[in-house]
Amino acid sequence: MIARICPALLLLLISSTFVAANAADTTGANQGSVWVDPGWRRTVSRYKVTFDEQGLSATVFDFEIQALDEKGAETISQQTFAYNSYFSELTADDLATLKADGSVIAVDARAIRDQPASADTSSPYFDEQRRRLIAYSNVAPGDKIRGRLIYKAKRPEFAGEFADYWSQPADQPPELIEIALDGPASKPLHIAGRNVEHSEERSGDRIIHHVRMRQETPKPRQMDVGSFDDARRFEVSTFADYAAFAAMLNARNAPMAVPDQTLRQLSTEIVGDATEPRRKVELVHNWVARNIRYVGIGFGDGGWTSQPASAVLTSRYGDCKAHATILKALLAAQGIEANLVAVNADAQYTLTEVATANFNHAIVYVPEIDQYLDPTVSLLAFGSNAADRNDSYAQYNLGWAYESGEGVPRDKQEAIKWYGKASDGGNPEAGARLAALTAANSFWGMLLRHIGLSSGL
Repeated sequence: MIARICPALLLLLISSTFVAANAADTTGANQGSVWVDPGWRRTVSRYKVTFDEQGLSATVFDFEIQALDEKGAETISQQTFAYNSYFSELTADDLATLKADGSVIAVDARAIRDQPASADTSSPYFDEQRRRLIAYSNVAPGDKIRGRLIYKAKRPEFAGEFADYWSQPADQPPELIEIALDGPASKPLHIAGRNVEHSEERSGDRIIHHVRMRQETPKPRQMDVGSFDDARRFEVSTFADYAAFAAMLNARNAPMAVPDQTLRQLSTEIVGDATEPRRKVELVHNWVARNIRYVGIGFGDGGWTSQPASAVLTSRYGDCKAHATILKALLAAQGIEANLVAVNADAQYTLTEVATANFNHAIVYVPEIDQYLDPTVSLLAFGSNAADRNDSYAQYNLGWAYESGEGVPRDKQEAIKWYGKASDGGNPEAGARLAALTAANSFWGMLLRHIGLSSGL
């Protein structure tokens, strides 16, 4: 899915750029599959969300989960919640195990801790994304755990705007999610829902939305499709459309790609005596891909705004936005326009209908040669997206990149997926790597691979 949405800066939202070509038919692979009960049920799942005209928000999330068996008890005894400590503060309250005999065991304060969301030393990402880990005591079948989380914004993620979405995957156990969203009437919301109950009421100068997502009959997960695609969803945004969202990102990032004298001189050295635009783009792209390594710096607003291209050149590292920014700057020095591309690189083929931040990667589009480029991936030849075209050698290379962390963040599940595709295409080396990785998972990983379900490992 590609949508050109901003004439000033062509920002594209692409859902699953590298794998969408293989998503045309996923139903056959799931014939005969069954839903596996995880052994727990969420008996309370209630959100109360408010936001103001400045874009500041607060969310109170109350939850209660019951263990049905030993497997469920083990699963629910530790909970993890993500947040960004730059934008929000997270308070956890009323954390306890509710024993079946009526007794209550409060969570030990020492069993609550925060840790960085990214801990991969091979392709580190430094930012304020955090995970709050909560360990509950003495959880047995029949017991429940409960808690209240309060997310309070320190600063707006998007000044003067609010955008968010909630989803309930189709393979989720039976549950009811309730949402009350309270916002100013002066900031009307664009709303989209999928299989949800929705109503709204006005109270003075506020509009309150009431939403219920009811899961009654879980469905087995389709191996090649992300949980978002067939989920119940409720989406809201004060942005008029993705073009408005793109304009906001452009305002933040375009100034970072203005080349200084050092970058202009480097660009001249890279292109040498090349005169044809495509050749210039190829030389610059290859230089960035081979000389700027992947290290993410996302402190402060860095999750949305790149470092300046000059800073990327000095450090010789950066995240996807930094790679895209220095590539843009070096091309701008040659008079070649390049535009930011926002990508959802997960196994997800659906964007939210309203404009929300449902993407996680950045690449570049060069209008003059009509080419999409990802300068974080050094192993693919310029101008090719061979993995999309079922080239088993390219798929093997992409699997190796994800396994080793070469040019992209290390991701074992992505490595397994691409090795699986390459192995199915007849690449014996991919089969060997796949066997090694799935054997490391478990005997069941090997069994699933044997029966052709590698993409879901």
